[in-house]
Amino acid sequence: MKGSRIERSAKIVITNHAMERFYSRNFEEEYTESQIVKLMTDIVTKGKIEERKQPYNRSIYRITYQEESVVVEYTQGKAIILTYLGNRKLQNWYLRQEVLRDHP
Repeated sequence: MKGSRIERSAKIVITNHAMERFYSRNFEEEYTESQIVKLMTDIVTKGKIEERKQPYNRSIYRITYQEESVVVEYTQGKAIILTYLGNRKLQNWYLRQEVLRDHP
């Protein structure tokens, strides 16, 4: 499944948590809600699966498009965007912080 595209016919649902994460990670720029919805929809419909996420008994994936990533769960014909991870630069920064926290 890695690298493949997602079922395009799935109804896309964006959680409040995903919207909150988008705003918190893009606080320096102003986006309208419709711009955010379009961006997240494009990530899901045009992006590629990068990895499967836990728990592995559910269909949860990290999907990336143009350096932006979201975590999506596919269930009952819906693509539910669980969270917004941000761009690669932000994700790499976050991972370094986790490593530094765990291994001071």
